[in-house]
Amino acid sequence: MSLYERLSAKEDTIRRRLELYSIIRRYFGERGFHEVETPVLARWYGLDINIEPFATQYTGEKKLYLQVSPEFFLKKLVIAGYEKVFEIARVFRNGEYTPLHNPEFTMLEWYEQGKNYEDIMSDVENFLSYICRRFHPDWNLNTFVPWKRISLREIFYDHTGIDIDEFKDDVKPFLEKASMQGYNIKAGYSWDELFFLLFVDKVEPNIPKDIPLFVYDYPHPLGGMAKMKDDFYTERFELYLGGVEIANGYSELTDPDEQLRRWKIVGDAIDVDFIDGLRMYKGSIGGVAVGLDRLLMLMLGKDVLGDVILFPFGDVGGIDGEDRSHK
Repeated sequence: MSLYERLSAKEDTIRRRLELYSIIRRYFGERGFHEVETPVLARWYGLDINIEPFATQYTGEKKLYLQVSPEFFLKKLVIAGYEKVFEIARVFRNGEYTPLHNPEFTMLEWYEQGKNYEDIMSDVENFLSYICRRFHPDWNLNTFVPWKRISLREIFYDHTGIDIDEFKDDVKPFLEKASMQGYNIKAGYSWDELFFLLFVDKVEPNIPKDIPLFVYDYPHPLGGMAKMKDDFYTERFELYLGGVEIANGYSELTDPDEQLRRWKIVGDAIDVDFIDGLRMYKGSIGGVAVGLDRLLMLMLGKDVLGDVILFPFGDVGGIDGEDRSHK
């Protein structure tokens, strides 16, 4: 199918996308949220070592980054007194191009004062149930309420036979245990690299596709900007729908010293305005990111993200004739 045939075939899908955005805005408008627009360019990009940003440069400036998430700007607004904020944002992540990833994609994020990750999990249930009733009435998520919640430790053990509590920060016995379990593991992996290898290979393929599932309490090497729950786990969750990760949420880290410590580990330029804001902020913040392209893909019964994006990465070239599509 040619580029122009693909574009013609997506006309109804694009109409449905606009319908979805309208329903989303109605949901947040009914609940008193501010819709905002935040910058795409910044001098820093975040704390997730597994996300590679796109770098660029403004004349006379040092390196700038296309944002991988609007979360720092949105949380600055919360600190400044905006009680509830949301954004439908374009975000950019380098090296992510698969049937479920596109380097440029659309993310919904919202943040609210006085919430924690348990509150946000309930809010996500309400949000998606609201959306589906109006956008896809045959997909009744209310039948699953309350949605199943399982700790990361439990689901990891169920599918790997490894209890991460036994290893925590120590990668050497973690490697030895994985090898004893029959996994072909090479030396040199970090703790989080080894975890991701096993999670993607053994856990994600077994996540149920017929129910919504929250996976919660992530170890701190995977905690991103989540608040610590204890000395090892963070108050972070992910939501899976149809076996696909749809949302990632936190009790947001508001301890400025811990935030600064994590930033120094990453080694990126530090957003000192954000650290200063945390020093004067005394409340809690709950927040979540929802992948809108994935959500639309699932609700329309499509197989790959490229089916719901007008110009996926495979269609932005046309110079060398290389087929980069994931059809």
